Amino acid sequence: DKQELSLLSFPDHLDLDNPLHKFAISNTEEVSIKWSYDASAFLALGTANVDATNNNYYGTTTLYFVSTQGLESHVVPLDRDGPVHDFEWSPCGREFIVIYGI
Repeated sequence: DKQELSLLSFPDHLDLDNPLHKFAISNTEEVSIKWSYDASAFLALGTANVDATNNNYYGTTTLYFVSTQGLESHVVPLDRDGPVHDFEWSPCGREFIVIYGI
């Protein structure tokens, strides 16, 4: 079983050839990104139409939180299975909401 990786990176505005941060997203066909209002972080939703494990008929979704301050990326933990339907930043930029589940 071969695992495919997508590479997401954002460049330094002064040096476009050397990205500030890169991270790999596995088994993803599409990525949607929403920046926080102050541009200190963004959320990236990775979507795959086919679940490689055959556990989910509708494919898979994974939401990532990426900080531009500390250049860290983390999978957003969700407390139950099911696809991410939508996500949005609050106007204050420090919180976000995720709508997910079956």
